[in-house]
Amino acid sequence: MSFSQFFILTVVGDVIIFKDYRNDVAKLSTDQFFSRVSAHASKSIEDIEPVFQVEDVHFVYQKIGGIYVVLTTRYNISPMLAMSLISHITHAIKDFCGVLTEESIRQNFAMVYELIDEIMEFGFPQTTDAQALKPLVFNQPVQIN
Repeated sequence: MSFSQFFILTVVGDVIIFKDYRNDVAKLSTDQFFSRVSAHASKSIEDIEPVFQVEDVHFVYQKIGGIYVVLTTRYNISPMLAMSLISHITHAIKDFCGVLTEESIRQNFAMVYELIDEIMEFGFPQTTDAQALKPLVFNQPVQIN
């Protein structure tokens, strides 16, 4: 099971973090994702689907606070595995930054990007354990007040 892309968007569709692992999904996938999600913005939370497909690209996402955390793939994967990975990634970012907000990700961009590089290699998840990642991440977090 491999993922094609990982990205984090704001609620207005601005890309904060974008990592393309396999180059098999168009870079415009962020626009496709945001168009689909914003079209369903008026629906209640129970009606919004966290997993969907556009053409042959599968999108799995979680909206956490004011950001969307998204994985894409062309392969038929377990949606719960992808949701679990997103959850573990967000917990790892929280462990390093203290909070998971747009501002904390922007202030700690280099560290978050380095963290994402260590968590996934070529689209394959490696480890999300904060204790295993600490010796591998060299940037220091910027504290957000």
